[in-house]
Amino acid sequence: MEIALNPPVLSIEFDNTNKFKEILSLEEEMNLYFKDRFYSDLVESYYIEFICVSPLFRPFNKPKKTKYYKDVIQNNSFIQGEKIHFYKMLLISMDLDFESFYRSDQIEGYNIIANTLLKFLDKLKYPQAINSFDEKKFNNDLKDFFIQIGCTLQNN
Repeated sequence: MEIALNPPVLSIEFDNTNKFKEILSLEEEMNLYFKDRFYSDLVESYYIEFICVSPLFRPFNKPKKTKYYKDVIQNNSFIQGEKIHFYKMLLISMDLDFESFYRSDQIEGYNIIANTLLKFLDKLKYPQAINSFDEKKFNNDLKDFFIQIGCTLQNN
């Protein structure tokens, strides 16, 4: 299964940090780990969007509702005339705590991502259309992945 950490929504304070590169690096590691794993024949791509903005920008950047796309073609909102094909894709969106993530080094940042994501997934109600998705196995594999890269997990 493909894991994509959608370009994160980071406020301008992050422009002089390595957070964007760190998230891209995490995405590469996740894709290697999850490449040959299977959770449902209905989900080939799992997109995760992190939103981490200062309080000033918070009202304009809220997490989106969880969505599943079985087979949809939509107009690209950035490039006129271009279409985007979403196929067997699940998209989730969540907040990261601005203060702690902004001040964190790489491994602390990964710890914040890991614990925030795992807590979010524990409460996530998956769309009915993908009720065959093995969320327990996925969550356990995700925990194993984060432990493997050196994260310290909290009991969620």
